[in-house]
Amino acid sequence: MLLASVLYAAVKPQADALGVSADDFQHAICGDVIPAASDAILSSLAVFFPGAQSRLLKKVLQLTAEARRHAETEADRMLASPELEESISRALSTPLNSPTASPASSASTPAP
Repeated sequence: MLLASVLYAAVKPQADALGVSADDFQHAICGDVIPAASDAILSSLAVFFPGAQSRLLKKVLQLTAEARRHAETEADRMLASPELEESISRALSTPLNSPTASPASSASTPAP
C-alpha cells in the first residue's frame, strides 16, 4: 500500500531504532489508522505549500471533512430508521414466487 510506504519513509529512523521492518509496519497499518494517516499527510501538505495553494488545499480538506461527516450522519440516520427495518422485514417475508415479488408479465397487462 502506497500510504504505508510513504508513512514508513517518514518514520524510518524511529522504525529502525525500534527494529520495525517495512513489512511489519505495513502489516500494522489498518483500521482507523488509515484515514487518520491520510488526513495527517494531507494537512501537512496544506501547510507545506505557499500562499494561495495552501489556502485552497486547506479549504478543500475542510469541505471534504464536512461532506464526510454529513454523509456519515445521514447514513446513521437512514440505518436507524424503523422504515428500513420494516422494508427489510417485508422483503424477507415475501416469497420469491409471489405476485408482489416480481413485475407482472406483459400477458396479464390489458391492451390499451
